[in-house]
Amino acid sequence: MMQANLDQARSAIASEIGADAAEFTPAGEKHFVAEAALLDMAGSFLFAFFKGVAKKASEVAQQKVGDSVGTAIGDAFGSLLNRMRHKEPPVSDTELHASQTEAAAVLKNQNLSQADIDAIAKAVATAMTAALSKASDAEISSRVVECVKREGLKTITGAA
Repeated sequence: MMQANLDQARSAIASEIGADAAEFTPAGEKHFVAEAALLDMAGSFLFAFFKGVAKKASEVAQQKVGDSVGTAIGDAFGSLLNRMRHKEPPVSDTELHASQTEAAAVLKNQNLSQADIDAIAKAVATAMTAALSKASDAEISSRVVECVKREGLKTITGAA
C-alpha cells in the first residue's frame, strides 16, 4: 500500500517537473531528460521532504522551532542536487521508503494536530523552495515543491 502511494507520488511529481527538468540539471545539460531521470529527481525531492518533515516534527516536539530547519534542508537539498548534477546514484527505493516511514512515525509519535502537520510541511516546503530557487527559476521551483508537499503529505498522513 505504502509503496503504491510512493510510486503514485513520484509519478505525479515527475509529471509536475516535466518540461522544466532542465531547471534542476547542470547548466551545460539543458536538454531532454528521460522519464527515469524525472522519477529519480521526484524521488530525491520526496526524500528531502520526508527528511525535513521528520526533523521539523522532532523540533516541534522539543519546542526548538527556528531557522535551523531551513538551513538543514537547504544543506540536504544542496547535496541532493549535487548528487543529481554529478550523475551519482539517485535516492534508492529503500532510502525513500525508509524516509517516508520515518516521517510518518515521527508525526504519529508526536501526536501532532493537522494544523501542526500543515505548518511543518509548509516550513519544509518553504526551505526547499528557497534552496531550489538559488539555482532554478523561483516560480518553477515553487510549483514543483508545492506538488512535492501535496504528494508527500498524502503518503505520510494518508490524507487525500
